[in-house]
Amino acid sequence: MFIKNNKGIYQIKELLLPGLIHGFSTKKFGNMSFKFEEKDEVFANQKGFLNLLDINAEVAQPHLDHTTLVKKVDKPGIFPRVDGLITNQVGLPLLITTADCAPILLFDPKNRVIGLVHSGWMGTVGKISLIAIGKMIAEFKCQPENIIVGFGPSIEKCCFVENGAALQENLPEWKNYISVERGDKRRYDLNSFTINQLKEIGIKDDSIFYDSFCTKDHKNDFYCSQLETAGVEKPGRFATVIQMA
Repeated sequence: MFIKNNKGIYQIKELLLPGLIHGFSTKKFGNMSFKFEEKDEVFANQKGFLNLLDINAEVAQPHLDHTTLVKKVDKPGIFPRVDGLITNQVGLPLLITTADCAPILLFDPKNRVIGLVHSGWMGTVGKISLIAIGKMIAEFKCQPENIIVGFGPSIEKCCFVENGAALQENLPEWKNYISVERGDKRRYDLNSFTINQLKEIGIKDDSIFYDSFCTKDHKNDFYCSQLETAGVEKPGRFATVIQMA
């Protein structure tokens, strides 16, 4: 369940856990992506947001290239050619910037490991969340039954409608997540696909927190790529952060 705290930061209620900090920025805090503004301005926006969560350390963030690559990190920095990060370092914040793509948070409270992935169109098809969990298992001996998963705001089935066929239509596992509508339109349910995949590898139902919080429906708070492409919204990205304390 999404809640908005008294500082204007969205959080997942079920992830308000001892030793874990997380949050989602809004347009109020400004653009968080280096793609759209100068570095100094973006760093200032990120710092202002993070300070309100009492995060004062430098962040680790992936460059975000719509890959399915996930990297283990133990220091801050911007990491090229990856779309997900995992760490067991207390005090090291992981940060990604998104608009319609899904930010997915991972936390193993038993082994004290966190992860953060950018699950866009290609990342979802390529199962980047499962790749991140596989890396948590390989690097830190995590087990799926101990991992908690939280979904941040993203484009939802209600608004994700495209013209023409896409790659997924050739993949049998996608048949329940694509609906063909009038004309040549298709409606996609990316997050439900990911949730089903998580359950299949052993993530418990009651450890998956998903609130169908659509960026297009909540355009006053969150940047939306669809509206940006249509030329009706100023481009930008909001931040998702997770850190163990």
